[in-house]
Amino acid sequence: MSKQITTYELAWITNTLLTRPEHLGELDSVQKYQAFMTDLAKLICDHCGGEVINEATNDFDMQWLIGIRGNDSLPDNGGVWRHFDPDGELFDAQSPEPCFEQGHWYLRESDSALFIVPDDRLGVADTFGPDDSMLVSLDSMYRQFEANKESDDWFDKLHTNKIAEGLGLVFIYPWQRRHDPVSGWYVV
Repeated sequence: MSKQITTYELAWITNTLLTRPEHLGELDSVQKYQAFMTDLAKLICDHCGGEVINEATNDFDMQWLIGIRGNDSLPDNGGVWRHFDPDGELFDAQSPEPCFEQGHWYLRESDSALFIVPDDRLGVADTFGPDDSMLVSLDSMYRQFEANKESDDWFDKLHTNKIAEGLGLVFIYPWQRRHDPVSGWYVV
């Protein structure tokens, strides 16, 4: 007979994997932990609404974060996500403005040039950055990905580190991004 796991036990396992995975001897690499947290957030979104906009990342304080935004399946009140990150917005990406903040950011280290591929599912924006061959390469690569998309969440499923490595760029994680009304977009 299979093991029968209670709600409490499943909650304990999930909590322990997120907060103290070493106690269970699991998720023993950054990649495994990142994948687990990302998959868990996607599972919650699938059942409760919202969508994951990027893989889980950790900042220098070792606090793991994952971006969630609203979609058609999320209640207007924000559903299960409403009480968390009161400064964050769930529905701002639904506006017709291109979403640079939630886009994919890349840095060319040789001259500190910043390139931003907007999360632009409405088709109103182009890639931001210096007008050179790298901008053209990045923009055409993303247009090709979009043309070959298998689902509407193609943008979220791209392997941004592989793209960066292939182009000689560095991928900038969401916690490294900033915007100042005077100086514009920049990287910390």
